[in-house]
Amino acid sequence: MIKKILCMLIAGLLALSVVACNDSPEKKPVTPPTPDPDEQIDAEIWTLPSSVKVLREEDCSQYYTENATLNYSIAKNEYESMQLMISPDEDVSSYSLKVSELKGANNAVIPVENIEVYNEFYVYIKRGTAPNSTRPAGWYPDALIPQELSAQYNENMIAAGDNQGIWITIKTDKDTPAGVYNGSFTLTVDNISEEIPVVVNVMDFIVPDEVHARNSFYLFQDELSNGQFDNTVETYQNYVDYFLDYRISTTEIASLNYNIEDWVEQVKKYAADPRVTSYNVHGTGHQGMTLFQALIENSTPELNLLDKAFFYLFDEPYTMMETATQSYYDKIDELIALADSYTDEELASYGLTKEDIEGVEVLITLTASINTIEGLRTYCALASDFDTEEQRETYENYRQNAYTGKNDELAGTDYGTTWWYVCVHPYDPYPNLNIDMDLSAARVLSWMQYDYDIEGLVYWGTATYFSTATRFDTDGQKPVNVYEQADGVFAGANGDGYLVYPGAKYGTDEPIPTMRLMELRDGFEEYEYLYLLENLVNSALEENDLTGNFDDIMADIFATLYTGAIPEQDHTLVLQARKSVADMIIAIQNDSSSIKNYLK
Repeated sequence: MIKKILCMLIAGLLALSVVACNDSPEKKPVTPPTPDPDEQIDAEIWTLPSSVKVLREEDCSQYYTENATLNYSIAKNEYESMQLMISPDEDVSSYSLKVSELKGANNAVIPVENIEVYNEFYVYIKRGTAPNSTRPAGWYPDALIPQELSAQYNENMIAAGDNQGIWITIKTDKDTPAGVYNGSFTLTVDNISEEIPVVVNVMDFIVPDEVHARNSFYLFQDELSNGQFDNTVETYQNYVDYFLDYRISTTEIASLNYNIEDWVEQVKKYAADPRVTSYNVHGTGHQGMTLFQALIENSTPELNLLDKAFFYLFDEPYTMMETATQSYYDKIDELIALADSYTDEELASYGLTKEDIEGVEVLITLTASINTIEGLRTYCALASDFDTEEQRETYENYRQNAYTGKNDELAGTDYGTTWWYVCVHPYDPYPNLNIDMDLSAARVLSWMQYDYDIEGLVYWGTATYFSTATRFDTDGQKPVNVYEQADGVFAGANGDGYLVYPGAKYGTDEPIPTMRLMELRDGFEEYEYLYLLENLVNSALEENDLTGNFDDIMADIFATLYTGAIPEQDHTLVLQARKSVADMIIAIQNDSSSIKNYLK
């Protein structure tokens, strides 16, 4: 089947569907065919892994197969996704996928409740985000609309010659027995049905609930009103919980609209949640220290509320370096003074030590290649700033030379850490979360983070629905309909500032996920693969009295995924690396002496 070069869009019959930007091509209305049960729809049915996206109008004949099968390989307590693609020669008036339980040996099943189905929603990209981008203009898949909502809003149609993706995510439980599960899902296109075989290989190890890939993704409560039309405390906390299911900790884990007592109660809940990796103690000076002191005095030997706390002091203060520098020094001095205000016995009653207070991270997003703060404890630099060994060593040196207080009280301590971040920058080919970039780049970020011993990842906006160019306008912010304008939040940066779409368009309070969000979660889960493997390697080396190390074992695998901080563009490489790591986990887990097979 020959693909058309020009996209033909399904606008005419869609209620509340995407409206193209001013530069987008004219939409082509769909003419629904008259269903005929004796006529086979002329369409290619094919599959893709979750690590790649294809444009709606792209020639995808290279991916076509005779018998489409959904093949999954998944650990226990993990999510994994596949894409079922439809490319028809004739207009399609409706399509759907009915899922059923998948059966393994000894009556084991993956139930229907563990299977999620989404229709891929395409947004128009006028030009790539990078100034010199070679990414094509066109309709890119991004939002994942729950299948039932897509049908309810008459968006489950396809124009002749277009590609349409169905995204299917399967979740395993901790007690899902390892083994192969089989079944089939029923794809119906204009009343003609076809069975799609499904094969799921559940691997015999568990992805832990605890998230070791530290991260902090900003969620601005006030700005939810620009898209969800609701920024209540309840809605905010629902979004916080939603992102935790994707292994993402929001920067403000509890709404700032709480009073101190209620704020502390919320923090207690999240501090005990193994999925939470960090939370900001908001505010400089008296406000921040008041909240921080409340965390100290509500800690217990069973629950340390400082363990995941940090101060996010300034965001890119390039035009106010003197103020940021002084605020940073003041914060460290305040922490030292606060620690000294308690006796060791008092702190012990809270389950704390002075080091817990003095050593809390104080973070500023600041790329040292542009400017520096002498003695800054926690640099959070752009991902592109870790491209060379020399650059990585620079940040290692910074972390070892943190400010030690006005009277050198912290001399000899090492409280320095290194984080990194993405926002509008860095541009392609460096990793970022823009719609026009490779999906696998979002996934590979976590592999890099583990390899380069970077403590955490910061991202500036998860649900930002207003034009940042109007942030300080006297007449108010200008809302952006991200379903219609992919580059409207930060001008020219496609998808920047949001990883979910507002559910209000479909009459739901739930956020609408994106393919980018799903791949971020996959990357965070694969970080846990690496965490598990390193611990197994270290134990096996000791148990078998062998010399070697995890870094040497992983060096060749890491080298297939990226050079410096630039990911490879072949989306299959991360899947191959994932399989290699999983195979090692299972082998060493079953027989520690098998570590010999991986030593150099």
